[in-house]
Amino acid sequence: MREYNFLIQPTGLKQRETDTVGHRSIVNLRVDKGHYTVPPAFTAQWAGTDRLFNGKNKVLLSRSNNKIYTVASDLALTEIGTGSTLRMAFQYADFGDNLVGTNGLYTFLLTGAVQSASQRLGAVTAYGTRLIYGDVTRLSYGDVITQQNLVGWSAIGGEDIPNILAGTVADDRILAWNEAGVAEMPWSGAVQVLKTIGDDIIVYGENGISVLKSNGKGFGIQAVKGLPNNIGVYGREAIDGDDTRHVFKGTDGQLWTISADLKAERLDYSWLLSGYDYITYDAEQENYWICSNLSGSYLLGEHGLGGPIDQMPKSIGIINNTKYITGTTYSEPITFELHSGDFNVSQNGQKRLTYVNLCGDFGNAQVQLSVKQGSNGTWRTLSSVRCSPDGAACVLANFDYGRVKISALCDPDSTLTRMEMRYQSHDRRFIRGTRAVGQTADSNT
Repeated sequence: MREYNFLIQPTGLKQRETDTVGHRSIVNLRVDKGHYTVPPAFTAQWAGTDRLFNGKNKVLLSRSNNKIYTVASDLALTEIGTGSTLRMAFQYADFGDNLVGTNGLYTFLLTGAVQSASQRLGAVTAYGTRLIYGDVTRLSYGDVITQQNLVGWSAIGGEDIPNILAGTVADDRILAWNEAGVAEMPWSGAVQVLKTIGDDIIVYGENGISVLKSNGKGFGIQAVKGLPNNIGVYGREAIDGDDTRHVFKGTDGQLWTISADLKAERLDYSWLLSGYDYITYDAEQENYWICSNLSGSYLLGEHGLGGPIDQMPKSIGIINNTKYITGTTYSEPITFELHSGDFNVSQNGQKRLTYVNLCGDFGNAQVQLSVKQGSNGTWRTLSSVRCSPDGAACVLANFDYGRVKISALCDPDSTLTRMEMRYQSHDRRFIRGTRAVGQTADSNT
């Protein structure tokens, strides 16, 4: 009987659980062009509750002991601030030697040491020499006033930043420039994150997301194209990226991207990402880690989403040309697993699977099939079959529809490059075209 083959294509996870394209899980594998790779191992120097910040001139570490440190090239820590409100992840407006930081509860100016601000700013970022800030709590005639959906900006050059942090009015000379200002966002709730993209700033709020667009001295507000008005960001750490692309988890539970042309694209993956609320961007690899509250992550790259991954980089810092994370890294031994989507090799009727051939650098590989007879049948999982040293497994199973689970021991940077399935087609009711020729009893060939 003639034998055919097909390949399990190296694609990412299903964007929606009901999708016919994509895999069910890709454990400890990153989706690359034409193959899979086990992500490199990080050096987890600090706990997942700590956060690194790679500034222009310094690396900062905020720790769960309520202290902030500068990190030297030899990893020595120098304490620069302490207090009960220093916990949680900080956002920074980085001006080089000077920074403004906030964790949503506590705002400070860092020059040589931490100086507390009188006015609380819930979100900050730098736009050139200007401070952009949002979600403001201030004193007004003895009353505490919070304007959660307010966004403000300093004058060009930032001379009035001390006034903004102190909640005081700048002098007449700065006011005459008419460069500083404030604006309310067209949605309710707090501003959570401010992040630059291209020449613009995305304002991520609890109940909406808008664009702050420079018009010279001031800023205008516009919508993000393709993004529903009622979607906000899931949390303060549920967004990351660079000046060309942001990835965020929305309040709808779905993963979204915003590109430099200010267009949003819905990726979804909500069926996978419940409890995965922290996004960390790895600029060197151009990957996004979507991390769990507890352990593990998913990894989004150019070619799709892989995971879950047994690493959890909550923040990344480059120190003395070495990449460090806060979070957890692999435990030994490392195993990858791929659970494919459903396949019927584009041919209805019963087939007989004979061999599975795997290529890559790994060891102790196993293959396990799940099969179903007919579209209304029940899935049945078969016993695992160990592969030979060269990656071949004899499976011998009849199926109309199938799924395959592939697992193996591996090391960081190991690859899975090819997954070939061989089968025989003996149900001739559904054979069409040239494959039917030569297989029928009355064939003349």
